[in-house]
Amino acid sequence: MPNILLIQPKNLTRPHVRSLRPPFSDSLLGLRGWKKGGNLGFENGRVLGGNNQHYVRGAYEQSGDVYSISLEITFVELPETVFSIEGDTVPARIEGRREGNILSGMLHRMDKPGFDLHVKLTKRSEIQ
Repeated sequence: MPNILLIQPKNLTRPHVRSLRPPFSDSLLGLRGWKKGGNLGFENGRVLGGNNQHYVRGAYEQSGDVYSISLEITFVELPETVFSIEGDTVPARIEGRREGNILSGMLHRMDKPGFDLHVKLTKRSEIQ
């Protein structure tokens, strides 16, 4: 998995570029079992990640082992997915708990109430 380049303007003449290696790999539970979704990085309350079909940006809050992540998932190529995408961008929220190196919980689509999926984020160092 290549690093994600973050471009942060320090001034108007020269942007600051640094890389962030996404530490978590996400999976969604669908009708055919767990499906890999992409990679996510968390830093200073922000979330950034994706894969070759979409990118993800958002924010997270954490209190002990309980977390809440607000996401905007933007598809650059409409995939075959459990989301049954109708547009290019999907607002979502993940709520759950951290147990060791795995964050597990529910992903809620904000544009389709009642459309919930089990999700787990596994720390990349745990993936063989």
